Amino acid sequence: KIKLLNKSGIKQLYVSDCEADDVIGYICKNVFSDQSKIVVSSDKDLYQLIDEKTLQWSPGQKKIIDREAVKQKFAIYPENFCLVRSFVGDPSDNLQGIKGAGFKSIVKRFPEINERNLLIDDLIKLAESKSKDSKLKLYAEITNNSEVPRKNWRLMNLGVRNLSAFQIQKIENYTQGDKDKKRDKLGFIREQNAIGVKNFDVERFFLAVRNLK
Repeated sequence: KIKLLNKSGIKQLYVSDCEADDVIGYICKNVFSDQSKIVVSSDKDLYQLIDEKTLQWSPGQKKIIDREAVKQKFAIYPENFCLVRSFVGDPSDNLQGIKGAGFKSIVKRFPEINERNLLIDDLIKLAESKSKDSKLKLYAEITNNSEVPRKNWRLMNLGVRNLSAFQIQKIENYTQGDKDKKRDKLGFIREQNAIGVKNFDVERFFLAVRNLK
C-alpha cells in the first residue's frame, strides 16, 4: 500500500512511537486549524476534532459526519464528545466508565453540557453539588470514582501531551514542506500488477486524486 501511494501523488506522514490519532489531532488543531479539511476514518475517537472547518468521512457509514450529525446521534456537540466519553468509557478500547453512565443519561442529568464547554473537573464538581440534593446513583458514582474520567480523558483527548517535541517537529517540518508530490500512473499500474491487485479502477482513482488539489 505504501509503494502504491508513493506513485499516486498522495503525501504520507509516518511518525514512530505514537498513535496516528494524535498525529491527526495535532495536524487538525495546530497545522491546518484555519483550513477546511476532511478526516477519512470510521473511528469515533476523532469526532472530537469536528468543527466548522473539520469534517469526517466515515467509510463504514459511507457518509460525512459534521457537528449536527454528532449532535443528532449523541445529543452533544463534538467539542464535548471526549468529555462525555471519559465518563461513559469505551469497551472497544478496554476503558472502564462510570457505572450507569451513558450518553443519554449524562446529557439528561447534566444539561449544562449543551449550554457551555465544560472540563472534566467542572462535571465532577456538578455531580458533587447535585448529589447533595439528590439520591440519584449516577451523581454518587461520579463523586466516588472521579479518577476514572480523569484517567480516560488523558487517554482519549487528542492533545499534544502524547507527542514528544521531536515528533511535533517532524510533523511541522513535513506539513510545511513541499506540498507537490509527483504522480506516476504507469509506475502505479506496474506496482499494482507486481503485488497482485486486481479490479481496481486506476483512471477513476487518479482523477479523484487530481481533484484533491
